[in-house]
Amino acid sequence: MAVIPPDPKYLLRSDMGCIHSLLFWINSDVEHLYAGCALGKVYIWDLKRNRILTKFDAGIDPCLTMHNINNNNLLVQQKCGSIKIYNMSNSHWSINKIIDHDYHSFCRCQVLSEDIVITALKDSNIGLYSVKSSNMELTLYSSEVLYSKKLGEVMAIKPLPSTDQKILVAYEIGLLVLWDITAKKVLHCMDIESCPMALDFETSYMQGIIGSPSEKLEIFNLSSDTLTTKCTLTLKNPGTSVISVRPDKKLFTVGNWDGRLRIFSQKTLKQLAVLDQHKNTVHDVIYSPHYVEAYNCKYLMAAAGKDNGNAISKQIKEELRSDIDAWISVGNKKPKLVAILVGENPASQTYVQRKMESANFITRLGIESYTINLKENTTQNILLENINNLNEDPSVDGIIVQLPLPKGLNEKEVCQAISPKKDVDGFHLENIGNLTLDSKGIIPATVLGVKELIVRSNIKTFGKHAVVIGRSKHVGLPIALLLHADGRGATGGLDMTTTICHINTPSDQLKQMTRLADLVVVAAGVPGLVTKDMIKPGACVIDVGINRVKDKASNRNILVGDVDYENVKKVAQYITPVPGGVGPMTVTMLLKNTFAVAMKNSQHKKHLENNISEMR
Repeated sequence: MAVIPPDPKYLLRSDMGCIHSLLFWINSDVEHLYAGCALGKVYIWDLKRNRILTKFDAGIDPCLTMHNINNNNLLVQQKCGSIKIYNMSNSHWSINKIIDHDYHSFCRCQVLSEDIVITALKDSNIGLYSVKSSNMELTLYSSEVLYSKKLGEVMAIKPLPSTDQKILVAYEIGLLVLWDITAKKVLHCMDIESCPMALDFETSYMQGIIGSPSEKLEIFNLSSDTLTTKCTLTLKNPGTSVISVRPDKKLFTVGNWDGRLRIFSQKTLKQLAVLDQHKNTVHDVIYSPHYVEAYNCKYLMAAAGKDNGNAISKQIKEELRSDIDAWISVGNKKPKLVAILVGENPASQTYVQRKMESANFITRLGIESYTINLKENTTQNILLENINNLNEDPSVDGIIVQLPLPKGLNEKEVCQAISPKKDVDGFHLENIGNLTLDSKGIIPATVLGVKELIVRSNIKTFGKHAVVIGRSKHVGLPIALLLHADGRGATGGLDMTTTICHINTPSDQLKQMTRLADLVVVAAGVPGLVTKDMIKPGACVIDVGINRVKDKASNRNILVGDVDYENVKKVAQYITPVPGGVGPMTVTMLLKNTFAVAMKNSQHKKHLENNISEMR
């Protein structure tokens, strides 16, 4: 059984989104952590301050891996096949060389020496390039040497330590090969159970580890140029994306698709700990090559992956997939969600479209959905008639009416017309009342989305101070209630001391409040309301605002939040972007509410049927 895992020394959060690669850059002058992202940006963190120092664009494709070459050059490999070599000039990285073999691959290139980098090529081949000249020095033609096998792609490469002549190469077909580079020949081959996704090796025990899409880790030995399988380890869940041996060769860490980091003893192969700070696939795990003074740590470990608002939203959808499949498999009907859109408000159309697109995305998982479009001049009676018809339709589980409504329509009356049992947006007085009294009911989707972001991002809330800017009955007030509520209650509150501010709170008082807050949730509908000087360094900021403003550069309308994102992110430990933060979570939680209502309605129906049967 694994021991209790340690808490992370620090969680570095920003707008980086999905991270594919990490690199420690440690020397006598700097202690930095580089993060290569899915959109091609490289972020540089100052570990002494735990803040982003700078960032630069490496391109538009994901940064698969990065290497420090002799403390002078930075190598960045992108998925498109481009390998870029950077030099430091005037305190900025500038491109010196580009190695472009035009082969899209998931295989991470490796540095063989100060001048040689090894990378996967098409047709299962391997190329050795000069860092200085960017020319190809050597090609290993796998298909010619291993002509009897259909190898597939090169999935992983590992140079053997203390030698620049031998490398391990794992092929898609399920084959591990030991190559002699100088002789261009294969020394030995070993079959693997399934497609290799990750590979590492260490020399103390001459032992390597291979991860795959399965739940198995394959352990192998190398002796006298011969590869032999030692044993297999079984993980709780399938899918390994990265394996990293600690520099002292005593431990190795496995990053998995379930977001877990599993740490093993290299000697006994026993699992020592499971770290669960990540909520989605771990893409990279690295150890610092030198002592890190900022953390007083000899072997500092860093891990990163797909964690962000969209990633968390996707994770919840996958959980829904499993739950709905199980629900339908025992004979229950598919949940049905219906949206009513009145007029042609661009913001409303965008939001409803996002809701229905998300519902359509999981239609194959069991949720049906459609939209009723009503004209701008629709009367109150016609709108209420449509709502009443849906209330009485037993096939409909969830109803939403997109707000704001056109002028002349009574929004409050419309929200109360929806049956509280089908009010999946959670706007009905009965549901708001249940939240106020910490009783069971439908919690507004946006409020649930904010809660899930907080909980799944491991933001500590117990006894902390929260400031909510915004007092709307649909967003600001319910968020404050849930943050403040007792965690032991029916609503699963977050036990925070909560302060509510709004647009009429004097600016100096607002700043005083937010500067004291550990968490700031902004839902005021005012672009750029919250600025950098209003946030305590290390605080968490959740931006619920959705505003359409004119972009001066493009002269087009763009979506922005209530927070000065680019500046606030420099001091906040965690901040959600707009779009891409709370928005996807709101849509996902609405779908989750729809499924919850469907289950409750079904149980109620079965209860009535049983009572009628007994009466007969």
